[in-house]
Order: sequence, then structure tokens, then C-alpha cells
Amino acid sequence: MGRADGTIPRPLPHSRLLLRPALGAVLVGLLPAGFAAWRLVLPERALADTGPRALADGAFALAFWAYLLTVGAGAGYTALRLVGFKAEHPADRLRFGVPIGVALLGFIPLGLGLLGLLRPGWVIGCLAIVALAVAPASRLGIRDILGLTAQVRQLRRSPLSCFLGTLYVGLGLATVLLGLTPPTGYDDLWYHLEAPRLFLAAGRIYPEANNWNANYAFALDLLYAFPLALGNDTVPRLVHWTFGALLLANAYGLARRYVPALAWVTPAAVLTMNQLPFLAIHAATDLPVACFELLALEGIVAHIRGGERLNLRLVTLCLGLGLATKATAAGGATALGVVLAGYLARCRWLARSAGFPVRPLELVVAGLLGLSLVGPWYGKNWLWFGHPLFPYAGGPTDRDGSLRTDLLTAYVRDGYGVPKDLLGLVSLPGALLTEPDRFGFGLPPLALVALAPFGAFLLRRPGLELLAFAALRVGFWFLTSQQIRFLISGLVVVTVLLVAGLGGATLPRARRLAQGVAAGVTLSLLLVIALTYLTLTVPVRQWGVIFGYESKEQYLTRMLAGFRALTFISSLPPESRVLLVGDARHYYCPAACWPEADQFTWTRLAMLADFDPERLVEDLRAMGITHILVSRPDVEFLTDHDPGGRFGRSISLLYGLVPRCLKLIFVDRATEVYEVGCAGPEAAVQGLPAVTRMAKLRARTPPPAPGEDH
Repeated sequence: MGRADGTIPRPLPHSRLLLRPALGAVLVGLLPAGFAAWRLVLPERALADTGPRALADGAFALAFWAYLLTVGAGAGYTALRLVGFKAEHPADRLRFGVPIGVALLGFIPLGLGLLGLLRPGWVIGCLAIVALAVAPASRLGIRDILGLTAQVRQLRRSPLSCFLGTLYVGLGLATVLLGLTPPTGYDDLWYHLEAPRLFLAAGRIYPEANNWNANYAFALDLLYAFPLALGNDTVPRLVHWTFGALLLANAYGLARRYVPALAWVTPAAVLTMNQLPFLAIHAATDLPVACFELLALEGIVAHIRGGERLNLRLVTLCLGLGLATKATAAGGATALGVVLAGYLARCRWLARSAGFPVRPLELVVAGLLGLSLVGPWYGKNWLWFGHPLFPYAGGPTDRDGSLRTDLLTAYVRDGYGVPKDLLGLVSLPGALLTEPDRFGFGLPPLALVALAPFGAFLLRRPGLELLAFAALRVGFWFLTSQQIRFLISGLVVVTVLLVAGLGGATLPRARRLAQGVAAGVTLSLLLVIALTYLTLTVPVRQWGVIFGYESKEQYLTRMLAGFRALTFISSLPPESRVLLVGDARHYYCPAACWPEADQFTWTRLAMLADFDPERLVEDLRAMGITHILVSRPDVEFLTDHDPGGRFGRSISLLYGLVPRCLKLIFVDRATEVYEVGCAGPEAAVQGLPAVTRMAKLRARTPPPAPGEDH
């Protein structure tokens, strides 16, 4: 972030609302009105529509995505100037400015929602005001992008750069195209998109009792309110994809601090995490959290390794935005806090020979900055639900509320990974590679296996700050929720450490071996990208829905398990109420769906009835439940991550009710719909003939064993 010759880089420009703004600034401020007019003339096509309107929807998504990033860059550059950030290279300004600014935009819907003004007009109008205010900084961001593009073109002389560039561009285009399709991610449809849509419909942010995780929707989720206010739900996927690209750039930037010549290996190795491209195109928040943790770590490393001034305000800005995005950032914040405290304690011990790098006033200002970023998000939950970490703590204290909290926290805390003991810790590396399903997402970067032997060379010049962060980050993750998507920043840092060891292999034979490993990582990346491209392009066939040959409804019927069942539910009588079992995705669910707060309503009802069938049926009737939808893949997944066995017991009870009180009326490849009623003739079954025969047999047999093919 500083010049090699020690001179001071030029500061970022001041951004203020001018009395006579330039024409470009006025245009930037007026563009939201243009987007609103676009949607008035060409609104988002309906689910069943086909035709060239799909091209207009795709063009709108790409244009609005680019606009959000431009305004976000302006807001980020402005924030970086206020915290004293200085950088000479445009890539460094973009790596820090874009994610920080985009996350800060999420505070606009928060403020409007708390004031009861969360309406499309207010949302777009406030975006226009912010865009006008930061227009000078946005111009610098655009100039940096153009300058960086010119520098990248100069790399064409290097065969390795051309090879990697071709792979990155190919994978990027494939994933962006998939991002233009209707969202299908589980958490996206549960709360990442559903929460801002609920709040927009209500015109305010309120304590949502029927979708607990909606109250957990923080900065990035509320950022998605901007495109949702204009009827678009694909821009959130593209925004999250941007953080995936920034994650790779930040991995390279961090590695450059330790081993400049081999820093290119780091993003290539990170991309060997097989499911990373899939996660990138979800409208989620895991990659932004990892980005902010890496940026905060780099801010500390820049001082320790590069001799730059320790910018605590920059560090707390990044950590605060990470925590404002998701509470899982607490692991990174804790690890960085310990690393920084240890370093400051060492500096204090050596204060006689070297000046202490931080003044007390800087600590106070940095702390207040972090608190101002985190406080609004957790404070509202504390005020409304009695605990800042709701729904994973606090909430109602009666038996019903306590069961809800207990089931959800047990699933998140204990439903994944290995036992939280010494034996589990020892078995962790092997389990990550051989039993990835236990960790809920996929394999860690496969390149770590090839790079692991070079960890021995770290003994010569150990990066103690990286070692400490990696150990603490993994330890925090091990003791909490062992979902591998919560450990991405830790995996990136481990990769940087091993690449640094790769660069430390100085013996002639070891050097040749190191070069071979680097080439192997590149080939692994090629294989992963090729397989990913085939996986994304061939089976998904996203071209049809993007170009309008296929409707969104047809695409979702192919790609989203259970979507046909939701279409069937829409045809039920108006007074019908459908309880979802194993499924909490309400985004496409019709009004007949009973609100699923936490994925465990059926289990909670069974426990409240003491697993008594008669009491349970009476409770269902009292709630007005007329039908039950069972999502078999989700039931199987939750059964595999059921630490107390209570969910599995409730599913056994459900299938035990089938002969007497539940009549199968619909079945497809992934779902079953039952009508609640303990008397009457057997209902007809709708579905494919072969599947129908299987469903009739299933209705008379015990439930399948966990893990059995459905």
C-alpha cells in the first residue's frame, strides 16, 4: 500500500457535494431515476413469460450491478480517505475501496427501515443522493479500473499470465452467466433475499417473528434491497460474485507481502476449493466476511512487514464491516485482536528502543469507529429480542421459544464437523479431505495437499502473525460451527503460509521441486476450472432462461428441487395452509405456506406434543394446517446434521401418521405433499406415473433410513 522508495503516496480525493457539480456527477446522481424509469417501461418479466424481454432483464441486471459497484467504489474511497488510507497502486485502492463502499451502502436501507421509510422511492432516491455526493471519488474508481486494465494488457507477454488470465476470464464469464439466472440457493431463498423483500413490503424493518433468520439480515443482505426495490433478484448474486473475485485479489495482495515472485500461486490454489465458484454466485454473505477479515489482516501485516504506519482506523473499519455483515466474523475479529494485542504488548516491552506504534487517542477513535459500525445491527436485536445474537441466543423464554432456540443452535453448533475434543482436533485434517459432507459445503483447497510439505521451510522465516491468525481462526471455528464456508479466510491464510514456504525452498533440488509443485497447482486449477465450467454450463443450460427461450418457471422446475410442489400448492383451495418439513425457502412459496421460522417447526410441534400422534394432529388442526410438504433432500440433509436425533425422531413420527392421518396427494422427484385428515377415501396422487407408484408404496412403508437414495 506504500511506495518502495518510502515516499508518501498521493491521498485519495475529497468527496463532497459541490454547489456546481460537474456534468458527470449530475449524470451519476440521475442514473437511479433512469433505472426506475427503465423498470416502469420494462418491468421484470413474470415467471411464466418467455421471449426477448429476458434480454432486457439481463441488461438491466448488468447495468445496475455496474452502477452499484461504481457508487460503492466512490463511497469506499471516501471512507478510506477519512481513515487515512494511502495507496499508490490502483489495484490496492480497488481491493480496499470497493468492498468497503459496497458494504457501507447497506446502511442506507437500515436507516430508512428503522425510520419506517423503506419504500422503493426512498431507497432509490437516497442512493441517488449518495451517488451525487461521492461522484468525484467514483470518477477516481473508474479511472483506476481503466488504468488497471491497461496494466493487465501488458502482461500478455508472459505465457503464464496469459494462461492464468484465460482461465480466470473463462471461469468468471461462466459464473456471471449463471448469476443471471433466477436464484436457487437455500439460504438465499430462506432469508438473504426473503428478509429484504419482507421489509420492503412492510416499508420498515421490524422484529420478524415468522422468519427468525430475517432478523439476522445485516449490511450485505440489506444492500440487496436496492435491486429488489426495482424488481430484480439477480443483481445480489452478481454482487456476491464480486466479493468472490475480490477474495482472490486479496489473497494475492496478502501473499505479495511475503513472497512477491510466487504470489500468483495463492489465488490459483484457493480456486482449487471445488465449491467456491458455486458459493460465489449465491446471494449470500460468507465471501464478504472473508474479504473483510483478509483486508484487516493485511492492514496489520503492512505495518509489521512493510514498515508502514499502523492504521488502526482502517483495521477496525474492515472488522466492523465484517461483523456488520455476519456474526461469524467474530472469529476473525477475535484472532486479529489477539494478534494485534500481542504485537502491541511486544512493542510496549521494547518501547525504549522503538517508539510505541499507537497513541491512546488512536485506540479510542478506532474503538468508537468499530462500535458505530457494529452497534446498529446488533443493538436492534438486543432491543427487540433481549440478545444481540438472536436468533442463536435470547428470544422467547417459554417452552415453545426455548425449543426453537435450542433446536436451531444445536443444529448450527453441533450438527457439523468432528467432535469438539482432542481426538476430533487430531482427526480434523483427514476428515476435511475424506468426509467433506460433514462440514456442509465441500472440500478445502486441494492444492494444500501438494503445498503442505513446504510448510517445513517456514521454520527459517516464520510469519508469526499469519501463524497466530491461522491457529486462532481455526480454533475459534473448531469450537463453534464447523461449516467450512465459515473458515474461508483461515484457509486463504494457510495457503499464503504454504506459498511463503514454497518461496523459502532455497536448496537447488528443493527449488526444482518447488517449481514442479507450482506447475502442479496451475494444472489443478485448470482441471477445476474445466470441470466447474462443464458443471455449470452443460447440465444447467442457463442460456435458455437468459435469452428468453425458457421461462423462469421452466428453469426453476428443472433446477430447484420441489418447485413443482410449490406450483401444485398454488392450486389448493384458498383456505389451505401448508406446513413445510425440512424446507424453509419461502421466496417462491405461495401465500398458503405456513411461515417456517427456523427449519424445525415440525420437530418442535412433535416435541411439544411429546411425540403423541393424536395430540400432534389436534395441534395441527388447531393451527389450521391442512397439508404438509416434505422436502426429501432437505430432510435427508437435516437428518445427517441432527446432533440430538430429535429431528430424525420427528420424521419417523410423520411417516408413522401416513396410513391413518396423512394422505399423499402429490409427489415428484424431491417432494411429497400430504393432506391432513384421519378419515375419508384415499386421495389421488399427482405426479409422474413411475414416481407415483413409488410414492404409494412409500406411504405404506416406514421412512427411509438416513442417507438412503430417495
